[in-house]
Amino acid sequence: MRVFVGEYVCGGGFISSEPAAIDPALRSEGSAMLLALVEDLSEFYRVVVAIDPRFDLALPAGVQRVPMQAGPLWKQWVHAASSCDCGVVVAPETHGILAAAVSVLRSAGVKVPMCSGEFLRVSSDKWEMARALVTSGVAHPLTLRAERCLTANPVPAGPWMVKPRDGCGGDRVRRFETLDEARRMASAGQLLQRYQPGCPISLSCLIERGNIDFLPATRQWFDGESYCYRGGQGPLSDQEQARAEGLAGRALAAMPPVARGYVGVDMILGRDAATDCVLEINPRLTTSYIGLRRMVAENLAPRILGLASGAIHCTAPVETVSWQCRP
Repeated sequence: MRVFVGEYVCGGGFISSEPAAIDPALRSEGSAMLLALVEDLSEFYRVVVAIDPRFDLALPAGVQRVPMQAGPLWKQWVHAASSCDCGVVVAPETHGILAAAVSVLRSAGVKVPMCSGEFLRVSSDKWEMARALVTSGVAHPLTLRAERCLTANPVPAGPWMVKPRDGCGGDRVRRFETLDEARRMASAGQLLQRYQPGCPISLSCLIERGNIDFLPATRQWFDGESYCYRGGQGPLSDQEQARAEGLAGRALAAMPPVARGYVGVDMILGRDAATDCVLEINPRLTTSYIGLRRMVAENLAPRILGLASGAIHCTAPVETVSWQCRP
């Protein structure tokens, strides 16, 4: 079985830019996810990888590299994937990149076992996702659209975060101490979100035919100034895992169809379950995967492709696995 892997940053998404101009955080996370995923897939399958030839990545032996060139990227991905049985896309939701990549491959007849339809659209838009969660009673920080945030009476206490509707990770995230300040600095198309204190958590799961198999919950580390992702640690305690699974399950149930494959839920665990809340839902592989694969008893590659299911067994003791993503 042949599997195509398209990771946007390392797979030609910035082929027209100078390497030095590529966001170091994006490059660090992208290469880490690509290497981890390809290593796991290559244990079972023949893997074909779209690759920016300027990136010196140590892929496993036997993996076929397809160098990308300047020109239309999706056309090159389709050509590289044409001999494969299925494909996996790792790309940011920004500007509809993830949705476009998935759609183009599927239109070319490539099976892509990932989210689709309204689930993909809504989870890629932080405003629409916020509406879906709040409508279903799922805890989510107060979120306002910059272009409609003219007044707020009474003014909720800060701090406030300003972020793009379609951002990824810490992309263009800024913090302000008051709503007034955040409103002045925000641009049309951005969101203002009330800061939620607590511990940032990532809970990933694998979904197939409506069945959800949860992976271990992990802590997330972010840069205190840029809010870029810096790594994580896990697994969490049984109590924290149960809280995270309950909240993630409610969040996924609030979303429209169709969820499939690897999905990550970012959340905040507060001082107790009553103060927990969901921040985002990611319809794709997340960077936490580079640590999660070291916590479980099995290679997760068949599950990512929808070829296996069932309970996932965590074998690592609490808080013993950590990883870093440094630019």
